[in-house]
Amino acid sequence: MANFCCWRRHAVAVDLRAMNATAIKDVAERQPFRPFTLRLNNGAQYTFKEPRNFGAPKNYREVFYFGDSEWVLIDADSIAEIIRN
Repeated sequence: MANFCCWRRHAVAVDLRAMNATAIKDVAERQPFRPFTLRLNNGAQYTFKEPRNFGAPKNYREVFYFGDSEWVLIDADSIAEIIRN
């Protein structure tokens, strides 16, 4: 499946099923930091509002979401969509 982009109320959604760790890295390391949301295959969503919310090893095959009182390990293969806010 080819990647696609579409406009949704001032946000761009990109299909990540075919994207690799490099694409995740590009979004996470934008300068200056801009919030983004990861939607998983199971419907869960995690919004990274500030750099402190995000963590990943150098290969970006996993992503960590750090909330106020919890953390979540996200496998890159389970990411269905990234929404650039």
